[in-house]
Amino acid sequence: MNYISAQTSCGTPENPCDGNWNNFDYANPSAKVETIPTDKVNVDEVLANNRGNELTVEQIKANLDKIKNLNQVNLENARKAVQEAFGVSITDFGKGSNLVNGVFQATFGKQDKVTLSNEMYKKGRLRVNEQGEIVFSPGEELPKFDIPKGDKLILEDVKEPSEFQDHSLQGTFRVNEDGTVVFLKGKEAVMDGIYVTPMFADAVICKTESECSGDYIFLGEKFRAEGNGLKLRFTFASFLNVFDMILPGEFFFLNQNDFKEIILGDGQQRGRIEIKDKDGQLTEIVSKGWVRIENDENIITDENGKLSKNLFKNKIVSPEALESLDRGSVSSALVFGDGNEVLIFDENQNAHVIPKKTYDEMIEKRKALLDRGISLSGYFTITELDLFKNELDLIENKLNIDFKKINLPVEGDVKAGLVISEFDKRLRTEDERAAVTPLMPTNIYWAPYFDFTEYEGLSWLKRLSAGEDISSYERTLGHELGHNIEALSSPYSVSQRHQNPSLIKETPLFNSFKEKANEFNMRFGDKPDQLNYFLFPTGDSKENIKEYIAEISNTLLHNPAWFTDPYNAGMSSRGTIIKLAIPLRKDDMRKRQEFGNIFLKELEKYKKDNP
Repeated sequence: MNYISAQTSCGTPENPCDGNWNNFDYANPSAKVETIPTDKVNVDEVLANNRGNELTVEQIKANLDKIKNLNQVNLENARKAVQEAFGVSITDFGKGSNLVNGVFQATFGKQDKVTLSNEMYKKGRLRVNEQGEIVFSPGEELPKFDIPKGDKLILEDVKEPSEFQDHSLQGTFRVNEDGTVVFLKGKEAVMDGIYVTPMFADAVICKTESECSGDYIFLGEKFRAEGNGLKLRFTFASFLNVFDMILPGEFFFLNQNDFKEIILGDGQQRGRIEIKDKDGQLTEIVSKGWVRIENDENIITDENGKLSKNLFKNKIVSPEALESLDRGSVSSALVFGDGNEVLIFDENQNAHVIPKKTYDEMIEKRKALLDRGISLSGYFTITELDLFKNELDLIENKLNIDFKKINLPVEGDVKAGLVISEFDKRLRTEDERAAVTPLMPTNIYWAPYFDFTEYEGLSWLKRLSAGEDISSYERTLGHELGHNIEALSSPYSVSQRHQNPSLIKETPLFNSFKEKANEFNMRFGDKPDQLNYFLFPTGDSKENIKEYIAEISNTLLHNPAWFTDPYNAGMSSRGTIIKLAIPLRKDDMRKRQEFGNIFLKELEKYKKDNP
C-alpha cells in the first residue's frame, strides 16, 4: 500500500519552513512574512492576504516588478527600497503606482511615468499628485534637463533656468511623452526669458508650425502665439531672443524693471500675435482678435481691429511722478486690423498711430542704413532718418569712412557694429542731443530734445518731424563720431570694459590730444583761454579734451577750412563760420593742423579699401 503524506503549512515560530518556502502559510497571521528569502516571496499571496505592510525593504527591492500597487506595501519601506535600488527619492506614491522594469508609473488619472535609471531624477524628489501626474522637484541647479523620450511628468518650481530642447526653462511646466513642453493653467513658467502664464487652459510649445493648435507658442523664424487668456511677459532676458531690435549696447540702459507684456484673449475671445524678424529693424507685432499690450506703462488693447489706449502720459500729475519713473520702453510697431495703420511704441511714454505707407517708407530708409553697416535700435521719425542719412553721407564722402569697419569685440568672435539707439528717457537732460559711452563705444544714443514747458512743466522727449528747424541737429553725428573714434582707440572688448571701467578712462587718442594740449599750454573748462583761443574750433570744444576731440571730428566735416584758412576763427553753435579781421600766424595754423592730423591718423583703420 502506498501512502501520500499531506504537505504541512509552515512559517510560524513553532513550525518553521526550513527551506520549504512553497508551503509558507500566507493566510496565517502568525507566519512571519519577513523570514521569507527575497527570491522565495510569493508577492501575489502576500498582497491577496493583505500582508504587504510586512514586506521588508530587501523583499520589496527584489520584487518591485511584481508589486502592482506600491500603496499595498509599507510605504516607508517602499521609499527605502526605491532609494537603494535606483538612488531616487519618491515622497508620495499617490492613490496607485508601480515600478516595472525600472519605469515608475501612476496607475490612475494621467498615468504619468518616468524612467528611474535616468540620472536627473537622482537630483531631486518625485511624487504622484491627485491627478495621477508625477511631479519632479529639483533639489539642486540643473544646467540641462535630460528627460528620456517616453517619460511624461511635471517639473515643479525649477529655480534656475535649465536647457531642454534648445530652450531655457524655469518655473513649473509639463513634459509629454513626445517631448512636448506644456505650460500649465494657472502656473507661471519662464521660457527663454519670457514669463508664460496660461490663465484658462494649458498652452504648448509647438515644434513645427503645422502642429500649432489650441493655446500655443511657436518659436521659428517668427515668434507666434495664440490663446484665450495666455499672458506673455517679455523681460530683459528675452529682448535679444524675440525683440531683435535690442542690440548689445542697449543693455547699458535696459534693466530688470523693463518689460513688455502681451495678453492673448480675454476669456471670451481668442487672440493671436506674430512677431516678425525685421533683420535688425523695428520689431513688428501683427495682432488678430483680442490682444492687450502693456509697454512702459502704456496699455493698448486691440479688439478685432478697434484700438483703445490707456497712456502713461495721461496718468502723470506732477514732475516728481515722472522723475520716479523706473521703466524704459521696448520700442516696436503694432500692425492691427486690416493692416492699413501701424501703432508705434517709442520713448515718449506714448503710443501713436501712423499710416502703413509712412511706416513702410520708414522701414526702407532703415534698411538702406543697415546695408551701409549702421544698425538702428528703437524708433526714429522719417525726418530723423533723413538727417542720419545726410550726415552719414557727409562722413563717408569727406572722410572716406567704411562704417562696417567700425566695430568692437563683444565676446569671442562676436562683434558689435555702429548703432544709433533711441535714447532712454530716464537719462534725459534739457540740452542732451546724443551721447556715446566708452562702455559701448560703437553706440550713439540719440535724444532729439526735451520740452520742459509742455504738460505743465513736465519734460517730454520731442521727436524731430517734418517742418521743424533741424539745423542745430545736422552736426550731431559728426560730433558723436569723434567720441566713437576716441573710445574705440582703446583696444578692450565690451566685457573687459564692463569688468574694469578704469581701463578706458584715458584712451590712446585721448592721451595724444592731452599731450599736445599740454605742449601748447591750452586750458579747458570754465575759465576762457584767451591766449590760445584760436586753437578752439567751437565753443563746445573748450569744455574738456573729450569734447575737443569730438569737435575736431565735427570741424573736419563742417568747417574743414579751419585747418587751412588763417582768417577762419571757427564755427558758432548755429553753424555759422566766424571770420577774423587779422590772419593767424603760420605757427598757429601748424598747431591746428597737428590736432587734425592726430585724429585723421586714428581714422586710417576705418578707411575704405582701395578699389
